[in-house]
Amino acid sequence: MLLQQVNAEINSRLKQSLHNHVFMNLEKEEQPKQVKRPWDYEVKVGSQSNEKLPSDTTILEVFDRSDIQGRLLILGKPGSGKTTTMLDLARELLERSQKLNEPIPVLLNLSTWASKQQSIPEWLVEELKSKYGVNPNIGKKWLQEQKLLPLLDGLDEVISDRQIPCVEALNQWIMGDAGDSSPGQLAICSRIEEYERLETQLQMNGAVCLKELLNDQIKGYLDTVGRSSLWSVVSNNETLKNLVNAPLFLSMMVIAEQKAPGELQNLQETGEAESLLLDIYIEEMLTRAKEHTPYTRRQMRLWLVWLAQNMKREEQTEFLVEKIQPSWLRSKKLDRSYRLRVRLIYGLIYGLIVGLIVGLIVGLIVGVSIGLGGGVSGSEKIRLTTLLRGSLNGGLGVGIKHFVLRWLLCANGFTPWNYARFLVSCSDCLLLQRIGGRFRFIHKTVQEHFAAMEVEKP
Repeated sequence: MLLQQVNAEINSRLKQSLHNHVFMNLEKEEQPKQVKRPWDYEVKVGSQSNEKLPSDTTILEVFDRSDIQGRLLILGKPGSGKTTTMLDLARELLERSQKLNEPIPVLLNLSTWASKQQSIPEWLVEELKSKYGVNPNIGKKWLQEQKLLPLLDGLDEVISDRQIPCVEALNQWIMGDAGDSSPGQLAICSRIEEYERLETQLQMNGAVCLKELLNDQIKGYLDTVGRSSLWSVVSNNETLKNLVNAPLFLSMMVIAEQKAPGELQNLQETGEAESLLLDIYIEEMLTRAKEHTPYTRRQMRLWLVWLAQNMKREEQTEFLVEKIQPSWLRSKKLDRSYRLRVRLIYGLIYGLIVGLIVGLIVGLIVGVSIGLGGGVSGSEKIRLTTLLRGSLNGGLGVGIKHFVLRWLLCANGFTPWNYARFLVSCSDCLLLQRIGGRFRFIHKTVQEHFAAMEVEKP
C-alpha cells in the first residue's frame, strides 16, 4: 500500500511540474523519464573542492557514490530544480525498492517539524501516520529496521528560530546520539542561501548543488521546446538573463511567452523582474482557467491569496479541505459567529433528538416499567443523556463544526462552496499540484508570492 501511495505521489508531482509541462506540450505524450534536466550539478564532499559533474550524471549515481553512501544534501537557489531533483531521486529509489526489496523512499516536508523537544524519529512516525496512514507502531518499527528511506524537503521552510534546533535534532538522529537507530540512507533538500546562514551544519556525507543555467543551456532549452525566438529577447537583457537562469522562471516565461518578454525586457532590477514575471504567469493561468470554470479571475486570486496566507501561518506545504481549522477565520467577529452558530445547531439537534427519539424511548421504558411496577432510574436517564452528548462530541459534532466553518468562509467570500472543484481547476491551470486529495502550490515561490499579496475584501 505504501509503495503505491509513494509511486502515485511521485508520478503526479513530476507530471504537474512546470519543467515537464513544457516538454509534455511539445512532445504530446507523457514520458517524464525522457525529459532531460537543463541544469548542472556540483558535488561537495568534506573539505574537498567542488566537483562539477558531467551533464548526463543522474542524481541516483551521485547518491550511490562511495564517498556519499546514500547520505546526501541537495542545495540550490529558489527555482533551481531542487524539488524536481528530489522527486527524480525518489522515482529511481522506488524502482530499485520494487525490484530489489530495498528501503522504500518516503517524501516528507520538514516545515511541519514544530516542537524543539521532538526527536526526528518521533516526528517521522507522526508524519507517516498523517500523510500515508501508516500505523505509528509499524512506522516506528520500519524506521528502526531501516525499511524506509526518508527524503526530507523544505529545511529552509522551518521557522527561522527553529532551524538550528531542527538541524541539531537531525544530526542527533544521523549520528545515533538520540537513543534511536540512525538512518541507513537519507536525503535532505534546502535553499542554499538559508542553509549557508545556519551556524550549525548537517552531518551528511556530501552535498550536491544545482547550478544556475549557462547561456548555452538557456538557448538550448529554448531551441528544444521550439521557442528559439525568445533567445533574442533574453540575450539582449542582462536582467532578464539573470532571472531565467533558474529553470522555474525559464519555464514560466515559455508558458506565458505572449506577454512575458515584452513586459519584462525594460526592467533593470532582477527582483522587480521576478515579481512581474510571477504576476504575468499567474494572470495568464487565471485567464486560461476562466475558460473552463464559473469563477472570475478576481475570485480565484482572492481565494488563492487567502489559502497561501493561511498555509504560511499554519506552516503547511500541503492542503486538505478536511483540515481547515477555525483559526483560519482570522477575525474575532467571525470566530464569535462560528462558535455561536455551532452552539445553536448543537442545541437544536439536542432538543430535536431529545424530543423525538429519547422521548419515545423513555416513554416506552416508562410504560413497560409502570406495567411491571417499576420506573425509570436516574442512572438510565444519565446514560441516555451521556450517549446523546457523546454523539455530538464525536463524528456528528465534527461534521457540524466543519459545515459551519465552511459556510462562514463561503458566506464571507474567502472560499467557494465547492472547494474541491476550485482546487482541481487551479491544478489544471498549473497554479496548484494535486496529489490524491491533497493540494500544494506549483512551487514554493508561487505560494510565497500569493501570500505577500493583500487580501481584497470580497
